[in-house]
Amino acid sequence: MTRHGDGALTQAWDAANGGRGGLVLVAGAQDPAIARGLDALVAAALRDGAEIARANAAVGPVTLALFALPVPGAGFVDFAQLAGRLREAAVHAPRLVVVESVERAQPALLRLLAFLGRELHDARVLIVATRGDAAPAEDPAQTRALADLARAGVWISPGVAPVPGPAPAASRPLTVSLVRSGRHWTLARGDRHVVLRDTRGLQHLDRLLREPGREFRALDLMQREDADAGPALDARAQAEYRRELASLREGAGEDARRDAAFLERTLARDTGLGGRARRVDSSAERARVAVTRSIHRAIETVTALDAELGRWLAACVRTGHACCFEPTE
Repeated sequence: MTRHGDGALTQAWDAANGGRGGLVLVAGAQDPAIARGLDALVAAALRDGAEIARANAAVGPVTLALFALPVPGAGFVDFAQLAGRLREAAVHAPRLVVVESVERAQPALLRLLAFLGRELHDARVLIVATRGDAAPAEDPAQTRALADLARAGVWISPGVAPVPGPAPAASRPLTVSLVRSGRHWTLARGDRHVVLRDTRGLQHLDRLLREPGREFRALDLMQREDADAGPALDARAQAEYRRELASLREGAGEDARRDAAFLERTLARDTGLGGRARRVDSSAERARVAVTRSIHRAIETVTALDAELGRWLAACVRTGHACCFEPTE
């Protein structure tokens, strides 16, 4: 059941408690609204009898000890064993893991969070990683790990409980416009505007912006029926695993060989002939992943051109099995 007014984080928790977990990422950790969203998330998880682990990398070093893993030598095999333990334990009680200010976390922890996000998308486990505005350390390994983490999860914008006003959101004038001209779109708000090449994500945003406050099923945005199968391991996850595998094959030592063998088995399990992803039986989940990814890519493109406009749009758009544009001033 979705709790009215609890925001995107508690909606993500409701999905995880129902067996659709994984990794969600939240930017702007210093925002008081996000802090309130995290508190509401923890409260909802406690009401559901969840086991909770929470740590903040800005306060002190967060290591793999948070997950009862030894720091030295921890690799994909250890990560997989932990994922199995979490999945099994979550059958009896759901799990919530919150790691704040991940821009200051160790690369090994970031790699673990990305791995768990990919492996536990169908378990009663929700991992929340928040990122602050501070620039991360100039560490190439950390930069790569942060990029991998961003690709492994779903970005969401926590909302706050709605405050009664003179008119519902759907009846207020639009505060943003998105107009198509040939192969380009112009997104404008006030005196700010950006011109963008046409993408599927912008087409989805156009549907949402036309009817603020209305929820659209991801399946409807994809214009598909809930019948087709989806990939067990999407192309991006495959690419990340293959990149890691190539790096491990260049390394030396028993740990590298063990992790390489694990990734080979994972790819063999989730890919078929010619390296194509095997299928799973939920097109609703496939639509959620595809629509969420395309919308977030579109917002990321806006942010790259106009950071303020992109941040505002990210805060107004909710994605998931149901997507919605909820404008804020």
